[in-house]
Amino acid sequence: MTSIPVESVQQLQQTIGDLARAAEHAQATTVAADLLKMLRASDTLRALLEQLPERLVVSTDPDSRRALRHDLRTPLNQIVGYCELIVEEAEEEGDERWSAPLQSVLTLARGLLAQVDRLGGGAWATEPEDSDGVPMAAQSGGWEALSRPIEVSGSDEDPGTILVVDDNRSNRELIERRLRRDGFEVVTAEHGEVALAVVRAQPVDVVLLDIMMPVMDGYQTLELLKADPDLRHLPVIMLTSLDEPLSITRCIERGAEDHLPKPFDAVLLRARIGASLERKRVRDRERRFLERIVAEKRRADDLLHGVIPIGVALSGERDFNRLLQRLLEEARRFCGADGGVLFLYEDDRLEHVQLQCASLGLGAGGDEQPVDMPSVDLQTDAERSAPRPAARAAMTGATINLSDVRTAVGLDLSAVHDFDRRHNYVTRSLISLPLRAEGELVGVLELWNASRATDAQPVPFDRGMVDVLESLSRLAGVALRSYRRETELRQRIRHLEIRVDEANRRREVSQITETDYFRKLRDMAQKIRSTAEPSVDR
Repeated sequence: MTSIPVESVQQLQQTIGDLARAAEHAQATTVAADLLKMLRASDTLRALLEQLPERLVVSTDPDSRRALRHDLRTPLNQIVGYCELIVEEAEEEGDERWSAPLQSVLTLARGLLAQVDRLGGGAWATEPEDSDGVPMAAQSGGWEALSRPIEVSGSDEDPGTILVVDDNRSNRELIERRLRRDGFEVVTAEHGEVALAVVRAQPVDVVLLDIMMPVMDGYQTLELLKADPDLRHLPVIMLTSLDEPLSITRCIERGAEDHLPKPFDAVLLRARIGASLERKRVRDRERRFLERIVAEKRRADDLLHGVIPIGVALSGERDFNRLLQRLLEEARRFCGADGGVLFLYEDDRLEHVQLQCASLGLGAGGDEQPVDMPSVDLQTDAERSAPRPAARAAMTGATINLSDVRTAVGLDLSAVHDFDRRHNYVTRSLISLPLRAEGELVGVLELWNASRATDAQPVPFDRGMVDVLESLSRLAGVALRSYRRETELRQRIRHLEIRVDEANRRREVSQITETDYFRKLRDMAQKIRSTAEPSVDR
């Protein structure tokens, strides 16, 4: 066949126009609006058919014929799609007035689609036909399958977000309405460049990608998606008005998940999206599982190659101020914390001995620059219903982890808020860890504003960070306790040495004074003094 009878299109227009007027008269606003869109699509089709003889003359190569069939199928696809959608929505509301008349519209439209697909003698039919050449899906009794709701994996997961990429606005609106009825979130793009920007800016679960588009067609877009390591996992279902085997092969070879011809069979569309979503969720679960394995391995490496050597190094540190400074620096490094403070326990008080904050350029501690912050009185905090985080960690011996200080309850965060006001700072996350050795409290390590190692974005202190910090805090407690014991031992040894020296000196003096020679000298000195003393009478 080399032409399409205009009479068929005129009949289609007449039927749609009559239905539109009937819907307006019946005040079926939504139905009337959709029928007007179908009427505009039929006008577009008629205009294309008027140009058909001329275009058939110049469309001698396969690409030109493909473009011609695509242009003719687009308005017919819209008519079929809106026809199905009207029936689905009307039947959901119990309105059966439109099923029979729209059945005739669907039969005419699908018959025209079959004629378009045979233009030039090519075998382009997309659906099986009956003996009269009418597609089977257009026959009566085919509506009931269209209104079945989608079932995605039988799970409680969110249905997902679908990106619809099509240069034709009516096509985008039609697909968007159908998908939203099935519970999906939908975003749209008019060509490939916009689609790439969308998937890089927000999470998307499935991409429905048209092939023939301006600016960047579906093939180019697919290749760029699959070449990007961050996007290649996205399932892509290719959409086309032409069901060409070569086109399907080309899409699958480039990584497409599936292929759908227009107009869509509603059941097939749901099934393909559901299958793609399920595969993506399986891949997402595998990726999360692998990420957990990598995180556990990293945590083990931190413990083996980081925390344990640091603990050994801290135990060997002989400069106490350097020991405190290094402890805080290493703790911040393991979790990317922006700042932190180190307390030492003295007489029921927590004394600030080190303070660091990278973004503010703050660093204090030691004899030359002590931390100018008040100590924490544990006895006072013990009597309060809302103690400070460091006090609670010290009193309970448990880690206090606040993922968001703004929503924390049961704790006094006035010192945190005061620090933020004074330094124009924002504390988001905070963790307090007790430092203990042999069951004895040594101090408290407090850190704030952890960050992700990959991109330095602020994150809460996660389970992995907590495990590493708790291991480090135990080693730090032992190191601090060992240093204190060693210092006390040195002091005791020094006092003992002083007492020994004094005893030795007394013994040496005694040994000298008890000799016969010394006694004789003492007697002679006494005689000399008595002889030299003047008489009182004189």
